[in-house]
Amino acid sequence: MVDHALPIQLCKIALKAMAPRREDRYQTVADLREDLEHFLRTYSFFPRVSFAAGEMMIREGEMGDSAFIIIDGSCEVFKQSGGKEVHLRELSRGDVLGEIAVFANQVRTASVRALTPVTAIQVTRDQIVKDGEYGYWVSLFTKALAERFMEKEQQIEHLERKLERLSARVSNVPD
Repeated sequence: MVDHALPIQLCKIALKAMAPRREDRYQTVADLREDLEHFLRTYSFFPRVSFAAGEMMIREGEMGDSAFIIIDGSCEVFKQSGGKEVHLRELSRGDVLGEIAVFANQVRTASVRALTPVTAIQVTRDQIVKDGEYGYWVSLFTKALAERFMEKEQQIEHLERKLERLSARVSNVPD
């Protein structure tokens, strides 16, 4: 479920700034600025998404158009290998997921399932690059880094498969 309403914290800031009684308003511009900066630092302007325990948050092989910052809960990252789920890591509060596919504009390389109820901030590719020129340049650098990371991940997977084949051969050699 995605909440598309205006963030309540931003509404409170605006209402305080426009309060009819002077004593209810911000006393200085610095006070207003402090609240606005806190709002921006806490990502309050991005929609929040909820996932039930056991629900898939991201599926391996799908195009990645959103990344998530976990606010509460935990989830498991895994991928399919040889028809089995291979556990990669667990993520929890403050962790980011789905960012590589978003920046590289590629399919997702792993799946993510909520282990407990998860609340996360959803950040889309469009939101990342819509900030104008600065967002554009940052997205170019990040895309290059994500692509390099994905190349290394593929090389590691290739080496792991090679090692499995070699191990199978060695275990079949008589003593």
